[in-house]
Amino acid sequence: RQREAEQREAARQEVEEEEEEEEEEIDVDELVRQAQRLGLRRQHSEAIELLEQASRIERRNSRIQMMLYRNYAGLGRNRNAASALERYLELRPNDPNADEYRETIETLRN
Repeated sequence: RQREAEQREAARQEVEEEEEEEEEEIDVDELVRQAQRLGLRRQHSEAIELLEQASRIERRNSRIQMMLYRNYAGLGRNRNAASALERYLELRPNDPNADEYRETIETLRN
């Protein structure tokens, strides 16, 4: 039984490692380009799916957060839009439009 448990654990770890490798192989720039095209065509839900995937890979990418904000706003998903814009400001606190963005966040939350 101990051996079976060890084999199951080894198989589980192997699957996890393969999944991590697959995520690393994904081209984030291509995801962002595709999402940008979708957003321009007002296909916000599809764009968000790609951007969320890209965001999981590159958590500190401010461009992705700004694009998420715009696409969520395009769907009227104000809370999600506000959260994405907040994450953007965490990454780019000295953005020249930071004060305007903070006001937008307040508006979206109310």
